[in-house]
Amino acid sequence: MKQYDGFVLKIGGKYVGAILANGHPEKPVVYYMDDPDNAKTWKTPQAVRKARARIGKGGDILIYQQEGRGRRIMGHLGKEGEEA
Repeated sequence: MKQYDGFVLKIGGKYVGAILANGHPEKPVVYYMDDPDNAKTWKTPQAVRKARARIGKGGDILIYQQEGRGRRIMGHLGKEGEEA
């Protein structure tokens, strides 16, 4: 298994930058970024899956590795927490 630093969400070609409940946790406000280096990150597969479910739009869970000041996308997260 490859070493990774965390996960980012990609929905509709953009990366999730922030998720805000704003008093309505059932319908959060989601901000998107074009650059994965500025996107919100999650450390565990469980946390990123909960965030994706909270947004309710599906999307790709991408595995990244930190390289200097940027992030390198390593692949997709599969069904059971394994790299796909």
